[in-house]
Amino acid sequence: MSAINNSQITAVLERFAVVAVGYAVGKGYVSIEDTQTYVAMLVGVVSGGIALWNNRNKRLAERTAAAGMTVIAPAKIADNTASSAIVSSDTNMIVRK
Repeated sequence: MSAINNSQITAVLERFAVVAVGYAVGKGYVSIEDTQTYVAMLVGVVSGGIALWNNRNKRLAERTAAAGMTVIAPAKIADNTASSAIVSSDTNMIVRK
């Protein structure tokens, strides 16, 4: 089984938002005219949160290392990863030729 991708997560969130807003309309909390606005807002906010989580520095360093490159990162990031391709900037330095 492969890992879930961002398109699948967004699709699930869209369905959840439609159901949640539909429930709110049924209970009278939201008018039917505002449903599109609320669904778009919910999907946008949650998708933005997922994007922030996926693009944090540690995750970007891990993805770069997985592509076969060596990453020199701050010690806080390098010490908290299992990858040997991510090394600490405290012990390694970039020197210009």
